[in-house]
Formats: sequence, structure tokens, C-alpha cells
Amino acid sequence: MPTSPPCSQPVKLLSVSAVEAFLAGTPFASRSITVLPGGTVNYLYRIQLLTPFEGSQTVVLKHAQPFWKSSMSTAWEVERQMFEVEAMTRIRPWLSSTLPVKVPKIHHFDAHNNVIIMEDCGADAVTLREFLCSGSASSTGLAETIGAAIGKFIALVHEWSRSNPDGILDVFEKSLQAKKTIACLNYDRIVATLQRADKDDLTVLSGFKVDPSDIQVISKLTDEYRSLLMSARIPGREVFLMGDLWHENILLNANEHPLRLYILDWELARIGLPGSEVGLFCAYTDLLGRANQVAYKPASVMLQNFIEAYSRISNRDMRLAQDTLVHWGINYVFWAPRGPPGDRKLVQDFVREGVEILVHFGDKDFLAQSSVKGLLPK
Repeated sequence: MPTSPPCSQPVKLLSVSAVEAFLAGTPFASRSITVLPGGTVNYLYRIQLLTPFEGSQTVVLKHAQPFWKSSMSTAWEVERQMFEVEAMTRIRPWLSSTLPVKVPKIHHFDAHNNVIIMEDCGADAVTLREFLCSGSASSTGLAETIGAAIGKFIALVHEWSRSNPDGILDVFEKSLQAKKTIACLNYDRIVATLQRADKDDLTVLSGFKVDPSDIQVISKLTDEYRSLLMSARIPGREVFLMGDLWHENILLNANEHPLRLYILDWELARIGLPGSEVGLFCAYTDLLGRANQVAYKPASVMLQNFIEAYSRISNRDMRLAQDTLVHWGINYVFWAPRGPPGDRKLVQDFVREGVEILVHFGDKDFLAQSSVKGLLPK
């Protein structure tokens, strides 16, 4: 692969023609190029190769710019790709071949031009969200398999990383941009969302009121978790996190046997509380299922099996359950008004439940009756 000399400006691959010219004369020279849908931050292309590469007719090219593709005024440094490649190349060879969860292989990384060329998950692959909402997931057996596989995968990653193998915690402690992004989404904007003082359009929360005393409790709580996130590593408590474990970043082909689940977009990989990752996946699964009648049953089954599989491997304790529940509530508050629920009453119900969680998560009886009771010590 040709790489621009360090003194040259990085390329801008913002169009099919630019990508075609960039790849000409390389092992990834294209027969045709398709812009891939989805993704708000990066530029994604499927490359139909002139000559098969490692037996494959296609690869995916991911290009980063120092801003969001969907919002060029939103800055995000391209160093995110370095952490993404580091995470994927560390996790992929470690995964057991018997586990349905996979990480795409990185074929080439051009750090100067901010280009990753990776294994293609297939033209028939869909996101987990699309799968759950399509009716194809009506088989509860498949939903059980998917939930258990993802729960087992992320629990294995968390527990494996605790001993800091090959310095993985040292490397991803430096992923400060990811930490700042999460701090903004998970902590800095929660009170503003509840007070409709955030920059986003929160008309859907019109008429929604939160008791001032609850606001004070939630403000203190989010400040504490933000401080934990940004402070020096806490030995024994923090683990390596994939960073963005939700349904848009999981691809599958339901007709493929054996089933394979591909985990994508590791740009937010960092160290942190395992409960923050578990809480995100749980909250979004619940949001999706309760907002979509088609997805309701498979999402419920998948969520149950995810928690059960995670709990069989993880270091179960009160702190894990509390951290998970807090982040379940945080993601209710932040994401419900911004999609996918849509319906005003349903959105406000989710936010109300989120507030209740954030105010009462420390109550042992509340915790024991909550959705995370399976994470408590036996």
C-alpha cells in the first residue's frame, strides 16, 4: 500500500472517486465502490476488489476526518482510529474460535491518511437493531443465542483484562478523547436533559417535571461518576471496555450457519467500570424492545439471556449491580428523548423510570427487585 510521505497533507476520502484514486495500483484496487449507510462520524465504503484479497472479493474502508461526517462543526480528533485499531488487533486473536462473536480483521492501517481497511462482514449483514425490528428474530431460540453470546463475550473481555495482560489497561487509560466523549453523554448532560436546558430539541419532554430534590441527587451522582471516569485508574475496579456496545455496532446475518456476530466501531475503547458497558447494552435493548412491538419479545428474551450469561462469568458484587443499574437509568434519561421511542408518553415514562433508578439505586430492596438482581452476589 502506498502511503503519503509524512510531509504531505492527509488525503480526504469524502467521495467514491477519491477512494478509487487512492486505492489504484494497490492490492485493494477497486472494481466498484459503494458508500455504506449508517455511521454519523466516519466515511465508510465497501470495495469490490479487482483481485481477491485473502480469498475475499470485498473489503471495507473506513476513513476518519477530525470532525463528524454528519456534523462537520463537531470536532473529534483522528487519533481515535489508533485506539480502535489497537483494540481490534488485541481482541481478535484472543477470541475463542467457538464463540459466535467475532472482530473483523484489520488488513491495513494508514495512520497518516486515517484509513482502516478491514474484513467485510458481508453484503447481507444487518445491524442487531435492524434484525430485532424486522420480524426475523421471532424465533426466541435465536434471540437466546444472541443474548447469551454477547453477554459471554463482554464478560470474558472484562474479566480477562483485570490482570492487565500485555499492558492493555495502561494503553487504554490514555484514551482520553473517549473518556471525554462518554463524560459528556453519560454525565454532563443528564441534568440539562431533565431540565430541558440541553442543546438538543427536547420538545418531547414538554410538561415533564422532576422534583428539585431529585435533581440535586442526580447532579451529585453524575458528578461522582464523572470524577471516577476521569481520575487515575482504580486497581481492581476498572476493566477494558469495548466502549460503544449497542445494537448499531453489532452485525449479523440471520441466515448464516453457524451464526456469527461482528462487533464494530471500537473508537471509544477505554478503561472504566464494567457496569457502565453492561448498563448501556441493557438500557438500549429495553428501549428498543418496548418501543417496537415487533422487537418486544426477542429483545426481552435477548436481554434476559445477556444478563444471565454475563453473571455466570463476571465478578458479581453489589458494586457491579449498582453501576449497571445507574448506567441503565442514565441511558434511559439521555437516549429516550433522542430516540428510538418517539411516542411522547413512552419517552416520558422511560425518563421517569430513569429518574427513579438514579434516585433509589442505592436502596438494597430496590436493587434486589430491579432488572439487575441477577448481578448481585448469590
